[in-house]
Amino acid sequence: MIPQINILVLAINIILCICPTIIFIIFAFNKNKKLFFPFFIGCATFFISQIILRTPVSSLIFGFFPEENAEWHYIIFIVLTAIILEEGGKFLGLKFFLKEHTKRIDGIAFGIGFASGYNILLSLISHISQFLTAISANYSASMSAKIGNETIKNIDILSETPWNNILLSGLHNIALVLIEISLALILLHGILNGVKSSIIAIIITSCSHIIMEGFGLFLTEILKINEYAVELYIIFISIISLIFIFKSKRLKSFK
Repeated sequence: MIPQINILVLAINIILCICPTIIFIIFAFNKNKKLFFPFFIGCATFFISQIILRTPVSSLIFGFFPEENAEWHYIIFIVLTAIILEEGGKFLGLKFFLKEHTKRIDGIAFGIGFASGYNILLSLISHISQFLTAISANYSASMSAKIGNETIKNIDILSETPWNNILLSGLHNIALVLIEISLALILLHGILNGVKSSIIAIIITSCSHIIMEGFGLFLTEILKINEYAVELYIIFISIISLIFIFKSKRLKSFK
């Protein structure tokens, strides 16, 4: 039996996953429809770099990794592909597709679009799956005769995990939006200030993946620290990102 509070939080996670996108769409529709273009470029950049390129490559590459070194190979692969495909894709999207959309608000729209791609195409599916599993486990009398070992394992995890830890996985989606906005603004600022600034911006955003994904995976894969504790680390980074987003108003590039 999964606690009712856990099911409620799972439903909240679904809302947290989609609310930044919905809020943006409502804002853009009412205030500035031109923001839809950088938003959709951000979505397309995520889809191409992550779904079309990164996912098939990861499936192919990990088949060649020795089992005993899989953790380190996984960390290195995730960081390198994030730097090459993700940040490379963002740079190309901002530089070549947003030539007439170079205001600060355009960078924010692009970042929201990129994060929305992750939240809706990947994370939302996981949240809905967990919610439906919890509902079925508690309210379907015939479920126990049909479920497999993997589903039983997921039900046990949802039953034993405290609600506040489950909520952290939902807050991760909000944190991601803030982080992606700040990274998009850094890249856009670099692009608007020439080659040297662009290189510095790429180095900064590349290092962010080492700090976030590289170190986060090191904690979970190597040190075996609880993944929910790592979510707090990501949320902390998102708070720093939020501060930068407000401070970016002062950058001359966006004035």
